[in-house]
Amino acid sequence: MEIPAIRQPSSSHDNRLLLMASERLGSAGAEPEQSTAPNGVAALIEVIKRRRSVLGGAVVLGAVLSLLATAMAEPRYTATAQILALPRSTQVFELTDNNLPTSSESAFVDNQVEILKSSTLLERLAEKLRLKDINEFKYVKDSRSLLSYLNPLSWLRKDEPASTITQDQAEPATDPATVKIINQLRGQISIKRVGVSQLISINATSTSPRRAAELANTLVDLYLVDQLDTRIDSIKRTNSWLDSQLEDLRTKLQKAEQAVEQYRAANNLLDIGGKSMTDQQRADFNSQLVNARADLAEKEARRQQMADILQRGGDVQTLNEVLQSDVISRLRAQQAEIARRQAELSSRYGDLHPSVVNIKAEMADVERQIVAESRRIMSNLDNEAAVARARLNTLTSSLGQLDRSAAVNERAMVRLGELQREANSTRQLYESLLEGYKKSFVLGNSDSADPVARKTSEAIVPNHPSYPNTGVFLSIGIILSLAISVALIALLEALDRGFRSAEQVQQYLGLPHLSSVPLVNKKTLKDARAETIVDYITQAPTSIFVESLRKLRSSLVFSNVDNPPRVIMVTSSLPDEGKSTLACALAASLAASGHKTLLIDADMRNPSVAGIMSAEPEIGLPELLSGEASLADAVVRHEGARLDCIYSVQKPSNSADLLDSRAMSDLLAGARSRYAYVILDCPPVLPIVDPLVLARKVDSVVFSIRWELTPRDATLAALRKLRQAETRVAGFVLNVVDLQRMARNSVAYGDENYYSGRYTKYYADGGREDA
Repeated sequence: MEIPAIRQPSSSHDNRLLLMASERLGSAGAEPEQSTAPNGVAALIEVIKRRRSVLGGAVVLGAVLSLLATAMAEPRYTATAQILALPRSTQVFELTDNNLPTSSESAFVDNQVEILKSSTLLERLAEKLRLKDINEFKYVKDSRSLLSYLNPLSWLRKDEPASTITQDQAEPATDPATVKIINQLRGQISIKRVGVSQLISINATSTSPRRAAELANTLVDLYLVDQLDTRIDSIKRTNSWLDSQLEDLRTKLQKAEQAVEQYRAANNLLDIGGKSMTDQQRADFNSQLVNARADLAEKEARRQQMADILQRGGDVQTLNEVLQSDVISRLRAQQAEIARRQAELSSRYGDLHPSVVNIKAEMADVERQIVAESRRIMSNLDNEAAVARARLNTLTSSLGQLDRSAAVNERAMVRLGELQREANSTRQLYESLLEGYKKSFVLGNSDSADPVARKTSEAIVPNHPSYPNTGVFLSIGIILSLAISVALIALLEALDRGFRSAEQVQQYLGLPHLSSVPLVNKKTLKDARAETIVDYITQAPTSIFVESLRKLRSSLVFSNVDNPPRVIMVTSSLPDEGKSTLACALAASLAASGHKTLLIDADMRNPSVAGIMSAEPEIGLPELLSGEASLADAVVRHEGARLDCIYSVQKPSNSADLLDSRAMSDLLAGARSRYAYVILDCPPVLPIVDPLVLARKVDSVVFSIRWELTPRDATLAALRKLRQAETRVAGFVLNVVDLQRMARNSVAYGDENYYSGRYTKYYADGGREDA
């Protein structure tokens, strides 16, 4: 009994995907997308889950190698001493002249750091501790062998090569052994400033913990003694120089002060608060002149403002002088009263009544009085402006007389200023040198000086080695192994050209997804007590594999609801993609659903349907098409699957001609009339031409893509060939999907097989959905 196809509206999503596939395959130069994996965090999680073995192995290997390197490395110990620089004691005396250069505290501390690194101190340190006799510092010419260069641990050492030592630095050393010791000390002793403070840290490293502390403390002691000796020598040299300079400055200062007093008396230049009498008077008159000009400008502005208002016929009553006038205030009051009475009489008798006419006359008289008073106020403003102008002229005349008097002694004041500045400069220098001489004299006689630094922390013998640091080695090893594993994973991902989800195939090819068929291995068949994949369909009707075939059958119906495909060709791009097993399983599923189905093995180059169905036919499709056998002889009934099959036994050399023959067309036409569905297993598209010949004779093509293995470029090339043959590809089937690996490694939540575990639970619960 044949079940009619359910007629439903075609899916707009599938139509859009078909259009995308047509555009992609129609472009001759279309290139495949480089990445169709999920974006962002999802893509990263998927790659990590899929390549976790590479990532985990690299991390473990890096950790093991790091621990081995730590165990093999020679232990080193570090001791630390600290000193405090005292930059305020850097000068014996301070000059008060701000133009003289001074060094900052930061520069002073940096200078002390460089002094501690000097070759002179390091050579003294080597001599005092007799480092030549210690094995750690013994000199052996060309001691570094090839193995030492290849040892990665030697790369971490901070030893400075001899070539980096300048001639000045190496000058105290006279033999190669001393040069080697100095270079080695530079690598083992680290001297640096602590942040931006005045503390200096001296870190000494050695294979002996006691020697590490001895190196740091001895270097600090040598530095303090050297700086103190240098300080005292500098003070003594300063004493002798100051003694000779003070006598000359004292004589020069006396002569300069006498010259100032003699010149002042000779030119009668009195001094009042540092200024001459004439200058003081000129300053007073200038101040009065400024005030007088401001007062005149104010009065002129007020007068001009009133004149402008009167000229324009404006209201002068808005001016401040008018508003402050008592007469104007009384006239305004009268004006207001008259206006009130006028309004009252006008409303009672009208504008032509004699009383109204009289009161208007009174109003006009008051207004004339206001104008007259305003003009009087303006006249007062004119008088005030005239007085201010006369005062300004008087002050200007007086100031001119003072200017003429000042010009007489201007040249004398200039010369006096020169003499005064020379005397002040000499006095300032003399006082500075005298103060410095007092300090230098005291320090020189006491044979002591303020230290430039003091020890704040003495180095103690360390209990634990500072090198190798297990945590640091382990971190570096893990980080390097992670970097290498990331590079390796990136390379593997670049070389991986297979498909991992249906969504990825849709994005890449733009074809509809018909179904994802899971992998059925021998263990699965054994658990279901099935010999072949066809037996598995009948033995496990509720399995995910059978459900995927049902979805494939429904997708084929919905691919063309107006004219559902009945003659269906199953093919792939390359061999070993599971297309023959898919064709047999699809035919068996259709037959199990009650549809009369014919399965034809059209892959005459490599027939495999008979082996899948466990059949041993003697006559097959080549004999039928060549006329050597009849249809009744070629059709074999598979009773277990209730399925008719036409196998291929022989391997003819003209398979493409047989498939393109009239006999093949007649066979398909006859099968269409007798069967509900005809499933053809065809060869792969890329190796041979057989599927392109046969594709024009079928209703639809199901394209099989093997999960993870089918190359993307091969898939695109195969689909392009099918389109050139003007075939209708219904969609693709993602075949041989390993559900456990997909769920474990993938984040493709949109793929139907991602939730296969819930499908099993659904049947285990008897088909009831969760409440």
